[in-house]
Amino acid sequence: MRKCTLESHFITNWLNNEDKALSQILMPCAMLLRLGIIVFSASLKTLGKAQEFLNKIKANDFKNIALIEMEYFKVDSFLFLSYLFRHWEFDEQIIMTIESCTKPYRAVPELKKVLMLLR
Repeated sequence: MRKCTLESHFITNWLNNEDKALSQILMPCAMLLRLGIIVFSASLKTLGKAQEFLNKIKANDFKNIALIEMEYFKVDSFLFLSYLFRHWEFDEQIIMTIESCTKPYRAVPELKKVLMLLR
C-alpha cells in the first residue's frame, strides 16, 4: 500500500507538472495494477491455497511472482487484468500498457517511457 501511495504522490505532485498527458496514463495504471493481484488473492483464499502460494513466493524471495501466478492460474495478474479491462472496454492505451508490464522490452516505443516509470 505504501508503494501505491508513493507512486500516486510522484505522479500527482511532479509528473503532472512535467508531462500532463503521461501522468493521465500513469495514474490509472498505477492505481489499477493492483486489481489483478487482489482478484488473484481472493481466488487463492476461496480455493484454500493462499498460504501455499505465500510459501512459494517467500521461498522465491518474492521474485518472479508472475511465474508462480502462471503455475496457479495459467496467466499472470497483469495479463489477467488486461483481459478484464478489454472486456470492460477500457482505454486501449491503458490495456496495452498493462499487457506490456511483464515484458516491457517488447512494448511499442511510445509505451516504454510509461513502463519504466511504472516499474
